[in-house]
Amino acid sequence: MTTKRLVLGLIFIFALLSGLLWINKHDPELEARRHEEAMAEWPVCVQNGLRDKPSAETFYRCFRVGDPASKYEALFVSAEKTKHDDREWMKSWVEYSWYYPYDFGGEQTGTRHDFRVRVGGEPQVIRDVYICQHGVHPE
Repeated sequence: MTTKRLVLGLIFIFALLSGLLWINKHDPELEARRHEEAMAEWPVCVQNGLRDKPSAETFYRCFRVGDPASKYEALFVSAEKTKHDDREWMKSWVEYSWYYPYDFGGEQTGTRHDFRVRVGGEPQVIRDVYICQHGVHPE
């Protein structure tokens, strides 16, 4: 009897914790607050030359795929802007990039991380948000 109660108790606790985690992850108000906080944090990271190891989480919470690009105009001012035209596919887009010249461990190892936001369409919306890595770690 006690084993059965223990198992049922564990199942109940697991279900309760899973529900709380799901609610925390999918809470629109919480997500909106985190987004606004990240939008305030990103310029500080850029102002510091991205030397304070910008958080990938901050970057991804700040720039959201599907959002109108006009919402981010003040943030895009600090980025390197590259315009791309692909006549074959009749598409054009703009890519905004910020560069972090250090390994995520904070050391200069020859590795550079590019924080990039790709904008396109009419009206202009964020199409892609990603971080890419260039260079190799010394052995």
